[in-house]
Amino acid sequence: MNVHGYKRTAMSKEADDVGPMKADAVEPVSHREAGNAQAVSTAEVLRSLQIAQEQRAGTSFRKRSGHARLWTTMTVLVVAVSASILLARRSGPTPVQVTTLVSDTSVRGSLLVAGGYVRHARIVNVIARVSGVVATLRVGEGDVVKEGDPIATIDRSDLERQVAESRAELAARQARLAELRAGQRPEEIGSARAKVEALRATAERMERERHRSQALAEAGAIARQAREVAETDSQVASKNLEAAEQSLALLRAGARPETIAAARAGIDAARARLAQVGASLSRTEIRAPMSGRVLRKYVDVGTVVSFGLPFTEGYTTLGPGTPIVSIGQLDDLEAVADINQADLGRLAAGDRVEVSTDAFPGKTYHAHVLRFAPRADRNKNTIEVSVRFDFPTPAELAHDLSVKLSFLAPR
Repeated sequence: MNVHGYKRTAMSKEADDVGPMKADAVEPVSHREAGNAQAVSTAEVLRSLQIAQEQRAGTSFRKRSGHARLWTTMTVLVVAVSASILLARRSGPTPVQVTTLVSDTSVRGSLLVAGGYVRHARIVNVIARVSGVVATLRVGEGDVVKEGDPIATIDRSDLERQVAESRAELAARQARLAELRAGQRPEEIGSARAKVEALRATAERMERERHRSQALAEAGAIARQAREVAETDSQVASKNLEAAEQSLALLRAGARPETIAAARAGIDAARARLAQVGASLSRTEIRAPMSGRVLRKYVDVGTVVSFGLPFTEGYTTLGPGTPIVSIGQLDDLEAVADINQADLGRLAAGDRVEVSTDAFPGKTYHAHVLRFAPRADRNKNTIEVSVRFDFPTPAELAHDLSVKLSFLAPR
């Protein structure tokens, strides 16, 4: 490019910046120089349409300046908040007067909550102590009974017959003892005495006959055999007299002490049998051993019950004898729950407990911790806790009813 062309280009650029130029300011050029000038002018126009490097740098600088101002503002806010907190700590907390009202147990909160069930502290299975057939049943499940109230009766016909037989046997033995003590009657003694006198007379006669036969035999008047017969008859008569005299002596002396003692023992045995049968007869009337509620009825009228044989229900043996009903004591109603062993140290005997149940929504019962089981369940890692309801005992809570126990924190 020649000097004239460059000068034209510079002048054209200045013309673009300052406006139109006068015609006399343009120097005359050749056609080649004019073509080159036109090409340069076109390139300049294209470059003028592009964004200059300075402009791009200025836009990027403005963006960076906006982000920098945002971060600066956030930093100032953080510094201001930190300064406020630091000043508040140095100045100390503002004193506030707090009043705590412990009018409700829910304000204190609960240490833990566990699910459990209701049970009676004492449950007695009323067992028939005699074997037989249930004749009457006067109570049902849920009935409240008092100590001594009749519950059921067992058929008494067999026992009444045994009582009659025992009484007759006792009377016979007592009569025999009275006879032994009274001795024989005078008539019997007189008859025995007369018998003794007759036998004595016979013995004397036979003795005389023996002496006469002996004398005749020595004289040779009779045979030796006749003498022997006379001697034998005399000995027999003497023995019969001796036996009769002993019988008379026994009649006069009365019964021996051993015989009387044996008769007395027989009377005592008969009296004992009568008492035993009489006791069995009285046990046919079954009464409540304590006051409480009938929890379960095991038999109906006509059921055969036995005493002494183990009563098994499923895989559980309840005890010897067939139970009639089971009675739970109402005074000492309890609830039990299994808690985790790790929570055992948080509770103590006497702690307050609030008991609730879905059966009576909105109703809360008050109780206290009674005892802890002496053994833990190592399979479940739990221990049983028993709580007792405060007076008055809630009578509407049934045995084995599910409840929720809320163990309250100490006051």
